[in-house]
Amino acid sequence: MKLRPFKLPPARTGSVLILVLWIALGLLAIALYFANSMTYEYAASDNRASGLAADQAIEGGARYAAYVLANYATNGAVPATSEYQAADVPVGDAHFWIIGRNPDGTPSSEPYFGLMDEGSKFNLNTTTANTLSYLPNMTVDFADAIVDWRSTNGAGAYGLNYSSLGYEDKNSPFETVDELRLVYGATMDLLEGDDLNDNGALDANETPLNGGNVSTPGLFDYVTVYSREPNFHSDGSSPTNVNTASRAQLQALLSGAGVGNAGGLGERLFRDRTSSGPAAGMLAFCIRCREAGMS
Repeated sequence: MKLRPFKLPPARTGSVLILVLWIALGLLAIALYFANSMTYEYAASDNRASGLAADQAIEGGARYAAYVLANYATNGAVPATSEYQAADVPVGDAHFWIIGRNPDGTPSSEPYFGLMDEGSKFNLNTTTANTLSYLPNMTVDFADAIVDWRSTNGAGAYGLNYSSLGYEDKNSPFETVDELRLVYGATMDLLEGDDLNDNGALDANETPLNGGNVSTPGLFDYVTVYSREPNFHSDGSSPTNVNTASRAQLQALLSGAGVGNAGGLGERLFRDRTSSGPAAGMLAFCIRCREAGMS
């Protein structure tokens, strides 16, 4: 008697094949799901590591700037850019750039790297409305609104306008320059000019306000809340107080600065101080000099 090999019916053979394919497809789907999840986890971890590196680069940049000022600044004067590194400074695997402005004031189509002297800017908390009005593109109304915002007497002229915006004026000193965004009448063109990323240069995605190929700065470039200056010259001598200086002292000061017609200009400044009172600050005094004919 011969034994014949056992064979499954054709229908049952096909069922087993389909079942195996479904199991394989399910395992493949699970593998793809976890692989995709791990990809997102890896990207999130990489972003987190990059964020920490950027934070440390910023911290390193701040410490480096403090070191430069502590060791290379002389009596409050900002050190020359040749004495320190301001571009592509390494901090581990990260790098930082100190974006500044060209000290000679010449507009540029490329970013300038270096420290900026905050003492050379208008202080939002002390500058008068008349002095603020000399800033580029500044209007008399916006200068008054700035003074109104920081005024502590609570009797601002723009209270009703602020109410319509959903908030009240601050009636206390500015804490940051960015508070200018809240002052009544502020616009992006007025505050930032055409330099939207504040790098001092006109980028491809920025539309020039003056039609040229260089950036037009906004008010943010000219104002600060951090200004502080030492009360002595770079040689250690005391400065001349222009509000108490005699006629001869004013003339000697102007002559030492190389100003032409120092005698006549000093005489006029002395008379202006007698009739108009002391200058509110050095910026106000500089404006008086300009009005007196100093070039």
